[in-house]
Amino acid sequence: MKQKKNKMKNKKIAILFGGWNSEREVSLSSGRAVNESLSRLGYQDVTLVDYSKNSYEELQALNPDVVFNALHGKYGEDGCVQGMLDILEIKYTHSGVLASALCMDKILSRNICSQIGVKSPEFDILVQGQNQQNKDKIKKIGKPFVIKPNDEGSSIGVEVLLEDSDFDIDNYEWKYGSEIIIEKYVSGQEIQVAVIGNKAFGAIEIRPKKLFYDYECKYTKGMTDYVMPAEIDSDKYKESLDLAYRCHKELGCDAISRVDFILSDKDKNFYLLEVNTQPGFTPLSLVPQIAEHVGISFDQIVEFLINQAINND
Repeated sequence: MKQKKNKMKNKKIAILFGGWNSEREVSLSSGRAVNESLSRLGYQDVTLVDYSKNSYEELQALNPDVVFNALHGKYGEDGCVQGMLDILEIKYTHSGVLASALCMDKILSRNICSQIGVKSPEFDILVQGQNQQNKDKIKKIGKPFVIKPNDEGSSIGVEVLLEDSDFDIDNYEWKYGSEIIIEKYVSGQEIQVAVIGNKAFGAIEIRPKKLFYDYECKYTKGMTDYVMPAEIDSDKYKESLDLAYRCHKELGCDAISRVDFILSDKDKNFYLLEVNTQPGFTPLSLVPQIAEHVGISFDQIVEFLINQAINND
């Protein structure tokens, strides 16, 4: 990834972080790490803005040259804050409204990527109040299966139901909306690919200490082993990069994304889980780990995103 010489260290930057959704703590960590990076890079006018329902007025008054979007989850990576920033005519990092909304919606993003030949696990939608239809869908998918919210990140609300697991749809709590995804559990290697500057740079293999890569494994040191580069044969490695870039491009992502797959033990196909337009910048986050392996530092990613946002007309 080539960097232009940065002559804009005097630009006013606002880091949007925090918020009020289930990924607040992750976003706080990302925002602090970005703030430290900008300080190392020599940016003098940086303000941390804890995202709230008053942030429209805060940003209007602050009038930054660019917003570094360090938010995760609802309202931060689903097109909502992007739309607000467009209204304010403030430039911002990462993807725009449409790509953000599409990627946050796992159903839409999978359906779009299926049109370019990218497979996803067999899935259906369970709807609150439609218990008989839900039971029919559960029976059709069959155990083992996974249930997950359609528009949450960081594995919030994900459950894996194996052959000996009980799942009572009649008493499901519906904490994450009136629709959830049920998908066939695919056993295999968890492969995640970083796309930076419209190029897929590398694929990392995730080996969680639990059944799957849940919130605890993502953000607790020692709960996951990371293998970089992923231990798959060279042809499959190249295929993962190609599939990730194609998904990134088809969904209209900009600047950076992380594309998550399962490489099936059974048929050796890649199955798309999701495309993340706001990959984390925490100490355990994957995109910085992948980038570091190919010689791109954390600070270089941050500066690339700032420059890309400022120069993106």
